[in-house]
Amino acid sequence: ANNAIVINQTMTLGNFVMEETDGDTLTFRGGLTCTTTGYFKVLKGTLAAVDVGNGPTTLDVNGNLEIGTNGTITGGTTYNTSIKIKLSGNWTQTGKWTHPTWDGSTVCTFDGTTAQTISTTRSDTDSANDFEDIRISNTTSTVTFLDNAGNSFELPSDGTLTVDTGAQFICQDTFDADGTVTLTGTAILRLEGAIEDDASELGTTLTVNQSTIVYAGTAAQ
Repeated sequence: ANNAIVINQTMTLGNFVMEETDGDTLTFRGGLTCTTTGYFKVLKGTLAAVDVGNGPTTLDVNGNLEIGTNGTITGGTTYNTSIKIKLSGNWTQTGKWTHPTWDGSTVCTFDGTTAQTISTTRSDTDSANDFEDIRISNTTSTVTFLDNAGNSFELPSDGTLTVDTGAQFICQDTFDADGTVTLTGTAILRLEGAIEDDASELGTTLTVNQSTIVYAGTAAQ
């Protein structure tokens, strides 16, 4: 395998599987958009973006996204090396998602038209399990963060969770929001698991508007 394979132009793919035998890197030229009409799987190796001064790379997946145990998607440390993900299917993660560390707009947007789920088995002690900036834009069905044993929904102090009007975000696991939570219009946030008992609980800043928060746990919350 090559040590670095670079994609230099916007493209549309069908189903895509990355399985670099030597764990090498597939690099997108910053600022382009890669769209898949099916699933996108990073099973082995690293997916990243290179800074050419053109802004973030967009990965638009119109199917399921899977980060395998030996796979990594690197979100980047600057605006021009960041990867923004739009996903209409399910998110399955046993590998590493390193969220971008720059302070910018939404990084992960769930915009499907059928029910979507988020499953992650990374350790809670690994910051790769965090969603830095997440937007729920699916207004025809639900987006559910599943009950992942030993994990929780982690939103760091500089992170944002936005649920658009008409959308519903369900958290079946522990909800641990240390950042900004914004519910817009008729959005619904349904909490079926525990709520982290700390100073922030539902975020350091919580904006509800005319939205609804449903406490639906089977134990004390």
